[in-house]
Amino acid sequence: MQKWYILVFVNLILSCNREVEIPNGTKYYESFSGYNHPVQLINEISFHEVEHLQSYIRSTYKNQKLQVVEKYINNRLFFKYVYTYEKNKLIKVELSNNCGYNKTVNY
Repeated sequence: MQKWYILVFVNLILSCNREVEIPNGTKYYESFSGYNHPVQLINEISFHEVEHLQSYIRSTYKNQKLQVVEKYINNRLFFKYVYTYEKNKLIKVELSNNCGYNKTVNY
């Protein structure tokens, strides 16, 4: 019986930690402006606001640099930009969308 309680407790802790880890390095926005890269994200929203929106932008940061931008419409990925940097300078953007379009732009 004691092992069962420990297992439940560990699962509870892990699920709570997972909830905390989701926003870490990830931010959510209502939109973006322009098509220059990296895009300028507008109107940051909380992780919990996302479930009430039909469309939103999910962005991932690493070392304070924008790494990935994903636009979701009705909880489905609409497009994705993946940024690659070298010595803090943008060198490549990988573009893809839900229709199978893929393109790489080198800078």
